[in-house]
Amino acid sequence: IRVPNYTTVTIDASVTLTASAYSAVADTSGIIVFKATGAVAVNGTINADALGYAGGANAGGSSACTNTIKTGYQGSTYTGTAGAKSSAANAGGGGGGSSAPTVCTGGAGGGYGAAGSSSGGATGGESYGNTTLSTIFPGSGAGAGGGGGSAGAGAAGGGIVFVTADTLTVNASTGAITAAGGAGVNSSGANGSGGGGAGGSVYIVGNTLTLNTTRVTAAGGAAGTSGPDGGAGAVGRIYAEGAVSGTTSPAATTATYYSSGTYTSPVEAVGSGTQ
Repeated sequence: IRVPNYTTVTIDASVTLTASAYSAVADTSGIIVFKATGAVAVNGTINADALGYAGGANAGGSSACTNTIKTGYQGSTYTGTAGAKSSAANAGGGGGGSSAPTVCTGGAGGGYGAAGSSSGGATGGESYGNTTLSTIFPGSGAGAGGGGGSAGAGAAGGGIVFVTADTLTVNASTGAITAAGGAGVNSSGANGSGGGGAGGSVYIVGNTLTLNTTRVTAAGGAAGTSGPDGGAGAVGRIYAEGAVSGTTSPAATTATYYSSGTYTSPVEAVGSGTQ
């Protein structure tokens, strides 16, 4: 990927910086990345919500809760394997909701920083990656609900935010950096709702990082809750390196930043291929 390099960056309070969602075909996008040699002021929003691995689609067609062909598709994940009509987890991707033998169930949540929540017979996606983000991944997608075209789709996982700077300040009242998973889609009737996508990754490095109170987040997406509920998505991962003040959700893994020496970018894989 091409990484923009700046001297200073200010994101005004009325501005949202975002990107295109991850594409499995191109094996790219889903990431907001830049470097600055000076100060970065986040008065607005850096938003990578639901830009990660895609959620599963419903089985389509007429609704039926007595036929296995109406099981929802699994969410997508880091393996690059397309989701199938299955209630099992697709590695980090949540399993699809069941449509047999007598009732439909919701899709399971995507996994990343933890396992996604299971729902009915659908299994939540597994945890993967590591706390230092030595390889940075998006959050995984959730499974769709069971029951055909009226079932809820699974949500996409959160994307990636990667910023390095001399100093970075997130405004305490108007600033935000977010890589949340998407919310599962509600169903209609007795069909299952979709699961929530897993939170993505936030990677910040600088000499001084003023993050304030929970202005930096990588939350799991909420499950769909009409008809049989889906499962919620897992949290993502946050890494902050430097003199860090403030709190994040989930809690960031932190380290001391060394401004001298050789720095190697950890952005390697965003799917089955490399960027």
